[in-house]
Formats: sequence, structure tokens, C-alpha cells
Amino acid sequence: MKNTSAIALTWFAAILLFLGFMLMSSSGSFFVYVLAALFVVVPAIFGTKKIRIFAIVLLLTAIFLAMNKYPEFKSESDKYSRRGKISQINPDHFHRNLTFYSGGQSGVS
Repeated sequence: MKNTSAIALTWFAAILLFLGFMLMSSSGSFFVYVLAALFVVVPAIFGTKKIRIFAIVLLLTAIFLAMNKYPEFKSESDKYSRRGKISQINPDHFHRNLTFYSGGQSGVS
């Protein structure tokens, strides 16, 4: 692997880790951490000594952050799945449960 390619992949993984910190969605953060780990695997194996050390540190960081974010990701995906199942069973479930606020007036005089 070319040294410039290893450097580019390593820095791209570092940027992805930084973006993962800024995301509010646990699903998005988890996906970005896993993606960063995938990008940094190749430089961790085939990079030069300095790049390999930095890539291994980033790889371990990405794995740790992904493992730490997984319970939140699982909870969010379960909620999404349950919401989808409810709307499949009863498609107009959300429409019937809407309550409109009329400001305390019934509109009839």
C-alpha cells in the first residue's frame, strides 16, 4: 500500500470519529464508528510504522466507541421496529389518536 493512501485513510477515519461525536443520533454515531473502523483496518495492517501505530490507536478507539454506543443503537432500532409493526397492524393508528387543541372553546356558541 502506498504511504499516501494509508495516511489518507487514517486521517479520514479520524475525521469520521470526530463526526461521530457530533451526531445526535445513536444509530448515526454507531454507523460512523463502524465505518471509521473499517477504513482504518488496512492502514493498521499495511501502513508504515508511524501510520500503523496511529491507525491501531484509531481502530481501538473506533471499536471501543462502537461497543459503547451499541446499546443505545439497539434501543433506538427496537423502538423504530415497534413503531413500524404498530403501523402495519393498524395503518391509521396515528390518525385516530390525534387530539386537537381548540383553545378551550368548543366553537359552538
